[in-house]
Amino acid sequence: MYLYAFFTLCYYLFYTILSSHKKTIGYFPNSSSLVTKEYRIVNVVKSSILGLFTPASTIILYQCFIPPYDPNIYILNIVGASYAALDMSAIIYNPYNHISTNVHHVLVQFLYAYCYYMDFNMNTLCKPIIVYAIFSTYSYMVNYRLSIRFLNLQYENNINFLSLFIYIICCFVNWIIQLYLLLMEVPESFIITKMIYMGLILMIINDDIFLMKFLSSINIVSQPVEAIS
Repeated sequence: MYLYAFFTLCYYLFYTILSSHKKTIGYFPNSSSLVTKEYRIVNVVKSSILGLFTPASTIILYQCFIPPYDPNIYILNIVGASYAALDMSAIIYNPYNHISTNVHHVLVQFLYAYCYYMDFNMNTLCKPIIVYAIFSTYSYMVNYRLSIRFLNLQYENNINFLSLFIYIICCFVNWIIQLYLLLMEVPESFIITKMIYMGLILMIINDDIFLMKFLSSINIVSQPVEAIS
């Protein structure tokens, strides 16, 4: 947990320093009371960090499904702590988001705490939680797309289409794997925690679907509507 607290503080300080830099005002202008400079900074940083996670995430995913099914605990803890810290620091720094987004960010903290408590044991619900997080890193472009909302960039529509396409594929593959893991791999002795996990993950899926709908209906216009991250 010390690592988690350290990453949370580091990300928050990074947001603050970036926000106070004079050039940031030009790069990340306010478009409304919701699509703010802080909103853009959080999303562009999250996109960059998740993108950097993808090589390590791919190795972890491979190790989750290929014998001896034993990902490195040290790497899992670093990536897991950093991933959860991204969402926690975002809540602290920029709390004005759609309610489903903030619920998503809070649930990530509980899921990380569970994995940490269970020492990332692959014979528990840690495995589907880790897999869900890994597929979330693969759709890092979505956050970049959100960070450039209403900047009237020439390539904004292309980024929107590409990020939505990747997001849909990642989500559907992820959901199929989640169902398989819950039905076939997680032991029956975890029936209560399975039910709790399914309830939590359905709330996260609800946020995923909400964001998919938003990206599929968005138009490049000058007036923003609502902050989503």
